[in-house]
Amino acid sequence: MKKDIPLLKQHNLKNDFDEIVKILKDNPYSHVRNFEKLEPRKRKICSMRINNQHRVVYTVDKKDHQVIIWSAWSHYERKRI
Repeated sequence: MKKDIPLLKQHNLKNDFDEIVKILKDNPYSHVRNFEKLEPRKRKICSMRINNQHRVVYTVDKKDHQVIIWSAWSHYERKRI
């Protein structure tokens, strides 16, 4: 995920990413920015749209109260989680 930050900055998407991080801190299941639960649902992978091409893909560890961001660049079909 850290490798995605320079790309976000380069394409002026860092502010959108930061906005999503704030939303995730408050409520990772908030239905904003095209929130979506990805398939297969049993893996509990979610995403929020940065723009038409890029999404933040994440999981929520309810036990430890943490959100793990897996990707913030490219579309989720291309990533393997």
